[in-house]
Amino acid sequence: MKIGGIDVITSSDTRASRLTLLMWGMSGVGKTTLAATLPGRKLFINLDPDGYISVANRDDVDVLDLSSLSTDDVLNKLKSDNNPLGLDDVLRTGKHASVVLDSATSLSQRALENAVKQRIGGSSKFTPSMETPGLAAYGGRNAILLTCIKGLLRVTGRYNVHCCIISHEDEPKVSQEGEVLYITMMLGGKLVSNVSLQLSEVWFMSETSGEKRIAIRPCRSRKPMKTRMFMTNSNPEFPVVYNPDDWENLDNNPIAKWWSQWEKGGGAKLPLPSAASKPALKTVSIKKA
Repeated sequence: MKIGGIDVITSSDTRASRLTLLMWGMSGVGKTTLAATLPGRKLFINLDPDGYISVANRDDVDVLDLSSLSTDDVLNKLKSDNNPLGLDDVLRTGKHASVVLDSATSLSQRALENAVKQRIGGSSKFTPSMETPGLAAYGGRNAILLTCIKGLLRVTGRYNVHCCIISHEDEPKVSQEGEVLYITMMLGGKLVSNVSLQLSEVWFMSETSGEKRIAIRPCRSRKPMKTRMFMTNSNPEFPVVYNPDDWENLDNNPIAKWWSQWEKGGGAKLPLPSAASKPALKTVSIKKA
């Protein structure tokens, strides 16, 4: 059946064929390491200086390091609403099952630098600067970042490649009395909600007393978070336990494992994982001289 010349599909055909994920949290909490547990071979688009060092031990990760390039060069390559970095030629080979942008926070900063350099909103009475960019420059930053992210989602979507975007945690938003209102990701302005709308999963990652956790619904003053993969009728967060040094074991690739379970279940929402079945640590024999 067609409506307006467009095929009507059944609800069973609307199940997502890939994972689109925005993962955010404090610096150093393990976001990059967890993103490396996505299915298949991963292509990391790196913007954070030395950001990929934590996954350098994996043989299933390729890194496109843009961190040392100038802002103009970075945006010239990434700013495309359909084919950033010419990824069409790379992804059509089928070599990579997942693409990771690390991080949107760094890209946002680059976009703001570009808007200030172009003097967006500048006049004879006002010169934009990084200290005082002005509302117009912030708007220019938002437009640039959204173009880059939408382009990345489009090109990965054409080949059903999983896409993960990493962002860092911002400083708390406080009231005039100094009380913490909420804490969100370090993107700025309306970018938080605009970027979140583009992806099916938004997870907050934290670590307390050595235990890593993923929140899938707003909690502990953090927002936004959302999920279509996990059940949302119980706790807003769950522990994530894995041994990144034993990465060849599926149990130590939690995102790939969850995706596999979700696919096998026909898209039915998964119960929240627990720490009951902790992966065994990999033992290494050391020969004495």
